Amino acid sequence: MKRLSYKFIRLLLIAALIPIAIFGAISIYSSRKVAYERVVQGNQNVARRAASEIEIYLKNSVDTMKTLADNLSNVNLNSAQKERIIKNYVIDYGRLEEILLVDQRTGETISSRPENDFQEMLNSDEFKIPMGGRIYFSDVFISSSLAPMMKISVPVLHLNRVVGALIGNFNLIDMWELVDSIRIGDTGFAFVVTDSGRLIAHGNDNRKADVIRGDKLSGLPLFKPVFPGEARPVIYREKGRAKVLSVASEVVLPDGRKWVVAIEQSTAEAFRAVRLLTIELAGLILVFLVVMSLIGYLGGKRIADPLSDLISATGMIARGDLDARVRIESRDELADLGDSFNKMAEKLGDLTEEIRKKERVATFGRIAAGLAHDLRHPIQNIQNATNFLNQKPDDPEIRKAFRNTVEREFRNINEFLDRLRNLTGPSQVQIIDIKVNGFLSEILKIYREDSSSQGLEWLVEFNREDPVIRADRFVLERAIKNILTNAIEAVNGKGKIKVTTGKSNNLIFMEISDSGPGIPAERLKSIFDDFTTTKRKGLGLGLATARKLVEEIGGQIELDSQPGQGTKVMFVFPANG
Repeated sequence: MKRLSYKFIRLLLIAALIPIAIFGAISIYSSRKVAYERVVQGNQNVARRAASEIEIYLKNSVDTMKTLADNLSNVNLNSAQKERIIKNYVIDYGRLEEILLVDQRTGETISSRPENDFQEMLNSDEFKIPMGGRIYFSDVFISSSLAPMMKISVPVLHLNRVVGALIGNFNLIDMWELVDSIRIGDTGFAFVVTDSGRLIAHGNDNRKADVIRGDKLSGLPLFKPVFPGEARPVIYREKGRAKVLSVASEVVLPDGRKWVVAIEQSTAEAFRAVRLLTIELAGLILVFLVVMSLIGYLGGKRIADPLSDLISATGMIARGDLDARVRIESRDELADLGDSFNKMAEKLGDLTEEIRKKERVATFGRIAAGLAHDLRHPIQNIQNATNFLNQKPDDPEIRKAFRNTVEREFRNINEFLDRLRNLTGPSQVQIIDIKVNGFLSEILKIYREDSSSQGLEWLVEFNREDPVIRADRFVLERAIKNILTNAIEAVNGKGKIKVTTGKSNNLIFMEISDSGPGIPAERLKSIFDDFTTTKRKGLGLGLATARKLVEEIGGQIELDSQPGQGTKVMFVFPANG
């Protein structure tokens, strides 16, 4: 079977398999995404509930302190009564381990443990902040009994005036028990981190020691987006531990600070169901792919065999055997195609001869168009020189310039005709050293004498080094004249034409730019094709001829144009020739 037949069969297989593959990929992606979001959402819900319970836990602690402060603000209570109330609160409210009341009205300092020295406490923030009318929360610390503790201070108010401070040491064992109670699978645990990144609770028994040490976890990727307020799931791997999925939720303390409750679960367990679903879907899709491959191969072969016969017959006709025919036994469109092929072969002989005749006519037409285009420049130059001579026939300089122009242009015409006579043979070029500045000056002299009087402004910027290139002088002159003529016609006799020479990176360039209307972007791609023009007059051979001539002598031509900003044409030659 020919290679095209195999390609056709592959095309049929691909046409059948791609939709299945795309559908399978989308199904797997969607299923994995849904399953992933379900796992993440479930863990996030647990984290939110835990964060809410901790917030309620801390709020209740503050409310308890406020209620006690309200009770102690009664001016009718003596010191013994206040001390009894404080001790009863410590007994009745299990989370409070120690309470200190500082009453500035009486100068009293009453504590549930009077043997303690609280003088140092009176100089700290836990006393100064509530005296300023605000609630104070200390950092969590571990007591001597290895229990988590936190100091909470509230102001004591009387007639809306701060008269003292109530300071309490709260036991956070309930928070530890809450965190310990959260389990997700076998590897999912909860933990709590303060706004400073300190670990204060962890549900994994293996991490309890980290809590006692007060390890910092703020460097984990999980907490970077959480503290600014944007909670999102994060997958990462701590050093020496398995990769985990972590989600977090904020705990807003009554004083405005924030903690983070995080749920951490190994990705191997969290996404086990996702992996199983992926394997099942991939297996099912693979079965469909195999079945469709077999169906596509068998169906494609029935189509490819007749195509192979058509290809073979086409090859015979291409080799000149116009008697080649095909015979297709099927009763479908391929049989109709075979009949059409046979009818085409019968008429191909007549059409071939007719096409040959038309090609001869088209070839002669292109030669004539090129001949007219290239002879127009020297004839126009001779005509311009004649006009100058008629204006001042007795001026010897004018007569000398006229003679030089006529001789030069007739040499160009003879050179052109000689090369036209050898059209069927290899191109004969004469590569010589050409000084770019002087070469361009001779050409510009002809155009400037004729066009400057019409309001056309010429700007010339030649390189001081007068770079030298190796090229055919006649060919290069034809190319440059074509571009200059296009530039003059583009500005319509009124505008600017700038000619520049230079050297950069071992390249020598000659640049001709005009201030004409420019060339639309959609025309730039085909602007170097034969018979392509943007002017109302002209054959469209100027740029095409220029490029062919420049490439013939080893250079390159580049064009840049912006509508409304003019056109720039650059001739580029290697500096080393």
